[in-house]
Amino acid sequence: MPLCNGCGASYDNREDFCPYCRRHNPTIPNNKVEPLSFLACPYCKETDKVEKVAAIIAAQTRTIQGVNQDSAVFVAKNGRVIRNSSNFSGTESTSLAKSLIWNPPPVQQPKEPKKTLSKAPGITMMVAAFVLFIASFTNNDSAGCCASMSILFFLFGVIKFLEARNYNYEKATQKYSAQLKRIEEIKQAKSNYNQLYYCYRDARVFIPESDRSAPIEKLNDYLFSQVDQTTETIV
Repeated sequence: MPLCNGCGASYDNREDFCPYCRRHNPTIPNNKVEPLSFLACPYCKETDKVEKVAAIIAAQTRTIQGVNQDSAVFVAKNGRVIRNSSNFSGTESTSLAKSLIWNPPPVQQPKEPKKTLSKAPGITMMVAAFVLFIASFTNNDSAGCCASMSILFFLFGVIKFLEARNYNYEKATQKYSAQLKRIEEIKQAKSNYNQLYYCYRDARVFIPESDRSAPIEKLNDYLFSQVDQTTETIV
């Protein structure tokens, strides 16, 4: 199996390109392989210094393991010195790999809005508050507790009641639609990130066959940009 000159991965020698970073298979003559013009950096129009972001992160990240030596030292009865220690493991990446790592925003599926909100919960809590308030006069042992609980129930009841009274279905629907749109944008950004390449010459990221590129510090903006609707380069 050939080893990729770009990311060091091994793959089936029947492949013309590395499936991880799209570098040419060194065992296949160049004249039998289609040109890699689609991998050209939009900024410098060259292909010799580009590599897939996923391959860079994989090649420049390693697992580290070791033992943490605690500062606490104990002396046993037999005179033996004992140090506290614990095993640790993690990953270590180069500064370039760290700068290319993108953590997508968390996605939470929104609840579809209801036509109306019931005022019953708020009214029920206010009634309970009234009952507790009356109980505070009849039970001297727990008067303070009942009074405090009645105030809390009353406040929560008022909040629930006002929330139901001021509920606007149209606004709730607009908010719901905006949340769904945001989820789709995040999904598209994830898809863009999986296709992302990096140009070492210009320190810019880009998606193959796109007319746009961006510096690393604007990676998030680039992923969320509408690549297919504009040809402007992010500077």
